[in-house]
Amino acid sequence: MEDFGKMHILYVEDDAPSGRLLQSIAQAAGYDVHVVGTGREFLVALANEKPDVLIVDLHLPDVSGLDLVAKARQRLPDTPALVVPASNAVDDAVKAIQASAIDY
Repeated sequence: MEDFGKMHILYVEDDAPSGRLLQSIAQAAGYDVHVVGTGREFLVALANEKPDVLIVDLHLPDVSGLDLVAKARQRLPDTPALVVPASNAVDDAVKAIQASAIDY
């Protein structure tokens, strides 16, 4: 079986402990995870990397996660994006799916 390398995940999360937790779990499962803490850092990473999956916190201090998903769609239209909310408000879920997130 040919090894194509680890799946690369780009995750934007402003809560550092949550970012480290997901990174630790995903890396233990064999994934390569780059965690950033702001929308600005996410956009820089997106310009320099080609992630296989995007995980986006919905509420960031500098930008809406939905705006980041929209910008990511312009660069990587086929890359799956998961939106992670701080709450489970139905309105936020609808907006995330409308912004092309594959899950909420």
